[in-house]
Formats: sequence, C-alpha cells, structure tokens
Amino acid sequence: MKSSYYYGLKPKPISLDTVKTKVLIRQVFNESKKSAGARSIAAILMNEHNIELSRYMVGKLMAQMGLQSRQIKMHKYKHADNTRKIHGNLLNRNFSPTAPNQVWTGDVTYIRIKGGWCYLAVVLDLYAHHLVMPF
Repeated sequence: MKSSYYYGLKPKPISLDTVKTKVLIRQVFNESKKSAGARSIAAILMNEHNIELSRYMVGKLMAQMGLQSRQIKMHKYKHADNTRKIHGNLLNRNFSPTAPNQVWTGDVTYIRIKGGWCYLAVVLDLYAHHLVMPF
C-alpha cells in the first residue's frame, strides 16, 4: 500500500470539463470589467450556461487562475471645516428677466470617465434659456 505522499506525486489527468469551465469563468470575469466575484459568476454560469457550480468551487477555480474581484471605489465627498459664506437672495424667485444678460445661472456636475473624473460647468442666460458662450 502506497502512502499518500507518493499518491500526491503522481500527475493528475486534466479534465476537459474543468478547462471549459475555467474558460467560461475567465470570459464572464473579463466581461464584468474584473468586478464580478464568485457569487455573481456562479449565478451567471447557472442562468446563461446551465452550469451548476457552488460559489465555493467558483472561488477555488478563480484563485487557481489568479482572478480577484476588484470593485470600483465610490467617490467620497469631503466635509468642509469652515462654514461657507451665505449670500443674499438677489432674484427673490423672479426667474423671468426682461432683457438678455441680466440673470445668469449655472451648475457644475461630475462625469466619470475611464481615467477618473471630468467636471462639466454650464452657464445659462435665464432670458433666452441659452448657454452663455465664453468670450
């Protein structure tokens, strides 16, 4: 009777099903932009490919292939230490000016792009409801 040491030294045959499953796992992982974990990959394999694997088995195969889920970090806003200056209400809710260039309004928004964040600032003339073009 051989010991388990010698049993472990014998090369194990490669299963074609395991290779196909690993290819599908890598494909699903790459399609999710490397953010899918073992649970979501197991669910996708079951729903789309009718392959029933536990999340533990998917996690084990992902570890063998060196795949690790990377979640996109959410943008965290900073809290101001100083109080902001409060300005008076100059319009007093009168949003209908009588001539152009009397009242401008604006807003800033963040747009996520591949390299990080991009900022969009818009200035509108309330009389014509058109964008104010830079000079």
